[in-house]
Amino acid sequence: IVFNPTLTSPDCSANYPAHSGSQYLVFFNGIPDEETGVSATNDWIISPALSFTESFTLNLYAREIVTSYGAEVMKIWYSTTTNNPSAFTLLATENVSATTWTQYNYTIPQAATYVAISCNSEDVFGLMIDDISIMVPPTTPTIMANDASIDLGTVIVGNSNDGVVNITTYNLNSPVTATTNAPFTVSADSLQFGTTASIPATGGPLYVRYTPTDAGTINGTVILSATGAENDTVTLTGTALDCSNITLPYAPDLASTLGCWTNRSDSTESGWFPVSEIEGIDYGQIISISAQTYYFWLMDIPHDNWLTSPVITMPETGNYEIAYKVAPFEP
Repeated sequence: IVFNPTLTSPDCSANYPAHSGSQYLVFFNGIPDEETGVSATNDWIISPALSFTESFTLNLYAREIVTSYGAEVMKIWYSTTTNNPSAFTLLATENVSATTWTQYNYTIPQAATYVAISCNSEDVFGLMIDDISIMVPPTTPTIMANDASIDLGTVIVGNSNDGVVNITTYNLNSPVTATTNAPFTVSADSLQFGTTASIPATGGPLYVRYTPTDAGTINGTVILSATGAENDTVTLTGTALDCSNITLPYAPDLASTLGCWTNRSDSTESGWFPVSEIEGIDYGQIISISAQTYYFWLMDIPHDNWLTSPVITMPETGNYEIAYKVAPFEP
C-alpha cells in the first residue's frame, strides 16, 4: 500500500518517516494460516513497460518496520517478455534487517521490458520501499537531488523543523557544496548546521533546517554545486506562526494544525489531534482521543489530555469570556 505516516492518528512519522517526501510503499506481511501453517508473503510491485537501448539501473531505498521478528525478504526481478509474475527472472534476494533507510542499486539487462520488487517475508512485519528510480546512469559529472522541493511545514517562531533530501552523484571527483540562506540552514550529518554544507563526492543525505524569526510563509533554495557538474536546485518552503504577542479577541484557526496551542497527553496513544487527520469529520474542529479508541484493554482507564493556550495579553480591566463548542466523537 501507499502509506503516509503523517496522516495516522496519532502521527507516526517520528518512528516511521519517509526517506524523502511524506509517503512510501509498505508490504505488510500476511497472517499465518491456522490450518495450513503457510505464512509467506508474496506481494509484487511491477513497473510499467520499459524500453532501453543499453543496460540500466534500478535504484531504491528500503528498511523494515521493526527488527524484533527477523529480516524482511526483498527480491528484485526482471522480465524480457510480459508482466506476468511467471515470466520474471530473479536478479537478487536481499535480507532487509535495519530500521534505517538503506540504498540498493541493481544493473538491469538492456533487453528487460519490466522490473519488479517483491516481498517474500514469512510472518515478519512490514517492508518499506521509497525513492525508486529507473535510469541509464549519466557518463558525465552529475548531481541529482531526489526531491525538487521540500516543505518544512508550519513552525512556531523560535522553534525549528528539519527535512532531508538525498543527493545522488555520478562521476564526481570533488565534494558537493550545498548553499542556502536564512532562515534555512543545511547539514551533512544532522548535527552541525550552517548556510553551507559539504556532501561527499559519492553523495548522501542533506539535512535542511527551518528556523523562522518572523511570521509568514518563506521560500528559499538550496544550490548544489561540484566541480565539472551543472548545479542542481532544491526549492524550500516554510510557514511560521508568531505566538509571542497574542491579544484579544483571539479566535485560533484549528482547521489543520494546533498552531500555538500546546498538546499535553498522558499517553502516546492519546491526545488532541486536528480532525483533518481523521476520516469522515468536518475540518475546523479539534478532538481529544483517548487510548481506549485503539486498545480495548484500556477501556476503563481515564485519560488526562490537556490543550493549553499560548500566552495571551489581557486588558487590565474588563470581563473576559472563553467560548467553544464540544461534542462526542463516535467513529
